[in-house]
Formats: sequence, C-alpha cells, structure tokens
Amino acid sequence: MAWDPFEDLKRFRKEMEKRLDWMSSSFEKSFNDMSKKFNRLNLKEPKTEISQGLNRVSVVLDLPGMKREDIFLQVTEDHLEVSAHKKQQTKIKKRGFSKEEASFTGYRRVVPLPANVVPEKAVATFRNGKLTVEIPKSKKKTVKKVAVA
Repeated sequence: MAWDPFEDLKRFRKEMEKRLDWMSSSFEKSFNDMSKKFNRLNLKEPKTEISQGLNRVSVVLDLPGMKREDIFLQVTEDHLEVSAHKKQQTKIKKRGFSKEEASFTGYRRVVPLPANVVPEKAVATFRNGKLTVEIPKSKKKTVKKVAVA
C-alpha cells in the first residue's frame, strides 16, 4: 500500500481536535469555578424602612458589621443611594506555617423617596449598625411642561 500524506494529516487533525476540546472544557470549568467565586461577592440589599412626616422623610438602613468610614451616601431630590464596603484580611505567621484569609462584605441600595427633598440639608447618623438619614421635604414642586408632538 502506498503512503498517503493526507492520511497522516487527518490523524494529526483528529489528535489536535481532541486536545483542543480538552483544553476548551478545562478552561470552561475553570472559568465557571471562578465565576461562582465572584458571584459570592455580590452586594446585598440592606433592610430598609422609609417613613415620612409633614416636613421630612426618614430612611433607616441596617448595615451590620460596617463602620462609619465604610459607608458612602448620596442624596438627590428624589432618591437616596447608599453603599457600604468592608474588606478584611488576616495573616497568621507561626513557625513554619503561614495563613492568609480575605473576606468582603458589601451593601448597596438605591431608595426612591416618596417626596421631593432638599438634599443639601440631609443629616445622617450611624449607631449600632443602623444608618438613619433624615431629609427635609422640599416646599417647591418641580413641574415640567411637555409639548405633545
């Protein structure tokens, strides 16, 4: 039987396809494992209570484990945005043994306010894991005329 160079190429191609399939499935498995780890970093929505009086809107958010410096707060005329992030790292070094651990805790919530407020006069206090934001209501209402086309 005569030597067929294309037969060798076909065998080589099949072998390469097998190896590429293995690499692809291995990469996909690694990517899925990594994706699961990143999903654990999703920010949680804190428990929120909203109330309003005649002249103010009050928002209370539960942020357990956070400190005042971990919290970012932004108020606009119609919503409140709160985010809090805390990263902890621990290192233990003993004779012939070393261990490092890291953890991440985070909260994020955008709260639509039930009335227009004056953002510049918002006051926030943080005690025992509870963030309380008091915002005076706006006396003027913003009205926008829209032309019908």
